[in-house]
Amino acid sequence: MTIHKLKSFIVSTFQINWNHFKSKLLLRYVLSYILIFLIPLTGVTFFVYDSAVNGLRSEIEQSNINQLNQMKVTIDSRIAELREISGRIAYDRRLTPYMVRDSYYRVEAIQALANYKANSSIIEDIFLYYHNDPVVYSYRGLTNVNVAFDS
Repeated sequence: MTIHKLKSFIVSTFQINWNHFKSKLLLRYVLSYILIFLIPLTGVTFFVYDSAVNGLRSEIEQSNINQLNQMKVTIDSRIAELREISGRIAYDRRLTPYMVRDSYYRVEAIQALANYKANSSIIEDIFLYYHNDPVVYSYRGLTNVNVAFDS
């Protein structure tokens, strides 16, 4: 029995030591695996996040630039349209000071202003004014300068 007791004592001591050694070894393995996977995973995550943020930022900037360019083109086309209308008004024989001031041709001049207003999508109202003239002409009719610009 002594051999049996000795054998059981050696086995139990070895198991206690083995369990203690095994838990330390397991802890070392776990920490090493965490470090081995955590450091590259953190680096890759940071790289992917930075790449996504930079890509999103550049997309937003490009979208804003495209919207601004589109707005510039729209405004430039509207200004060109207004310049064209003002040029046509300047050379329209129905809208000369003589024709506008004559009571017989005044109706034709007001209709010409209505045509110019109808041809533009951005003009709400057209006023025609000659220097030193007390009257402002519109497609709706005519009015005094003071009445038109005071209101």
